[in-house]
Order: sequence, then C-alpha cells, then structure tokens
Amino acid sequence: PQIDSKPARKEEQHQSIEQTIYSIWSRTLNVEDFGRDQSFFNLGGNSLAAMMVRKDLEEAFAIKINIVELFQ
Repeated sequence: PQIDSKPARKEEQHQSIEQTIYSIWSRTLNVEDFGRDQSFFNLGGNSLAAMMVRKDLEEAFAIKINIVELFQ
C-alpha cells in the first residue's frame, strides 16, 4: 500500500513557517525563549518593533500584511 505523505509535508511546512516567525520575533525583540501563545507586546514589543516584524515577515513570505490584522 502507498502511504500518503501530504500530511507529513504539511506539518513540516507549518513548522518551517512557525520557525521563521519565531526567529523574526526573537531577533526583533531580543528574546530567545518564549511560547507561541505569548503576547508580542508583553514580550517587550512596541509599535516600532511591530513595523519591523511586519517588514521582515513580508520579505520572508513575499506577502503584504495589514499591521492591524497582524496582531489580532
């Protein structure tokens, strides 16, 4: 029987996206240990840092991001 590898590839892609976001937040906020449910602003983020994160995410994923939607 043939095994469907699509779920595994999707999980790998999800992990890669999450790792990229984590790296951008970590670099911008100068924080290395935080969880996925922690607030950007509680980690020390501010409006200037949010704009930096937005720029880096847009470059990393080749997309446009609405700054208001980014942190909802």
